[in-house]
Amino acid sequence: MVFVNASSAGPSRSSSHSRSYRAIWWCRARILVLTVVALWFVPRRNAGTWVGVLAVVGSPSLHVFGMLFMVPAWLAIRREMAFIAGFFIGTFTEPGVWIAVALVAVAWTLGATRWPWLLEPATAPVSAAGSGALGEPLAEQGHDGGLDREILAPGG
Repeated sequence: MVFVNASSAGPSRSSSHSRSYRAIWWCRARILVLTVVALWFVPRRNAGTWVGVLAVVGSPSLHVFGMLFMVPAWLAIRREMAFIAGFFIGTFTEPGVWIAVALVAVAWTLGATRWPWLLEPATAPVSAAGSGALGEPLAEQGHDGGLDREILAPGG
């Protein structure tokens, strides 16, 4: 039996309100437990990004500054999707923030596990000689991506 405080029980507060609140609380608690369990199964290669995504998805109360944990995944997904997620976060509304979380989390998860085209293509820094444009892949700059063969050649 549920006891409701008489002072809080008005026309807008009823026992159905407390039941729906308990259902929401149980749903959030289950998501929190599932994300904590999922921490045991994250791949070590991108563990920081996975932990950041799980920390934001599993947070019982999310504030805008809590989105900082999502930054590694946000930088790894395609810039177009990250830009759209930024617009949703910029609304500073709860639905907008959760839409951005869903967009980044789904894009990162599917990109890291199944569809790599959802992730930003790998780029290389500009060489010291200044050849190539900033962010241009090494193959287009005329490099093979390895170190100089003359320096690393054994016995040479």
